[in-house]
Parts: sequence; C-alpha cells; structure tokens
Amino acid sequence: MGYLVLFLAVPLWLAFGVAYLAGSSLRTRLAFVPSPIRVLAAGLAPSAAVFGYFWVWHKVDHALYKAEYGDGDYMGPLVGLVYGSPIFVLIAIGSFMFAAYTFYRDK
Repeated sequence: MGYLVLFLAVPLWLAFGVAYLAGSSLRTRLAFVPSPIRVLAAGLAPSAAVFGYFWVWHKVDHALYKAEYGDGDYMGPLVGLVYGSPIFVLIAIGSFMFAAYTFYRDK
C-alpha cells in the first residue's frame, strides 16, 4: 500500500498542487511575457515536478539498494514512468488543463 501511495497519490497531489501554484502565480507575475508562454510554463511545471520527484526517489532508492546489495541489477521507481506512462500522460494532461484554468480564471 505504501508503494502505491508513493507511486500514484504523491505524484497526483504534487502535479495538481504545482499546477495551481504555477497557474495562479504566473497569472499576475511576469506581465511582460505574453500570456500563451506563461500558460505553457505553468502547464509544463507539474510534469517537471513529477519527473523531479521520481528522479530524487530513484536516487535515494538506488543508494539504499546499492548499500544493501552492492552493484547488481536494479530497477527503481524511475522505471515506473516508463511502465506507468499512460497514467502519467493523463496526469500531465489533467494538470496542464488545471493550470490553464487557474491561469485564465477571473480574466
């Protein structure tokens, strides 16, 4: 159950949280940048955050694996982005749309 939370719930929460923060903050900041570019940046920020999360988790897990088992065959959490790619594509699309909604809300 813990692995499922780390693999699915945390990236989902992280993606939509970053989408909200990026959409709402870029709505008022960097006014000299055209709004389509700001929306694109706000929409890509959640995907970058999720990838960063998996990269850090992979590094920590690989260090723990290497300390316990030494060098050997290792398939860590970063591989989940490959095998779970349909899920993460849906998360990326949903968070992009949420960031765009947050950006253009109240305009």
